[in-house]
Amino acid sequence: MTTADSSKNRGNFIALLESRAEMDETLRKHLESAALNARYMSKTIQDQVIGIIGSHSRNQIVVEVRKVGVFAVIGDEVTDNFANQEVLSVCLRYFNEEKMKIEEQFFDFRHLTRITGEAVADEILQSLHENNLDPAMLRGQAYEATIQPYQCPPAQLGCKGG
Repeated sequence: MTTADSSKNRGNFIALLESRAEMDETLRKHLESAALNARYMSKTIQDQVIGIIGSHSRNQIVVEVRKVGVFAVIGDEVTDNFANQEVLSVCLRYFNEEKMKIEEQFFDFRHLTRITGEAVADEILQSLHENNLDPAMLRGQAYEATIQPYQCPPAQLGCKGG
């Protein structure tokens, strides 16, 4: 199946599920024999599964950050051309004690109503709050070039040591 053949291209989620079913007999049988409304492949289910995986990933990052006690935030604002809105990608940088190396992990997407330093700072703080990360643990911040003119002052995020 190629992506050019849209009649056969059913999306990444279903392609991954079908690929997994080739190695998982129980899943293969379920996909072949279950009623259409019991296969759990609808767009709503896909969104829920993606949301669950995202929550799990964020929780794992929070656990790692809390072990170290400090982190930096990296923000990158882009325009989502399909939704016609500004989106802030939030990444965290921290030291992973198990791997003994610095990690940079994608953490969250935030929709921006304005592209100002204040709006960016508010969304970052909201993301940290929603994920139970204390801004007092923040030790650094970096922003993609388009945000630089609106750069958040360190005090706005509660960043220690600028």
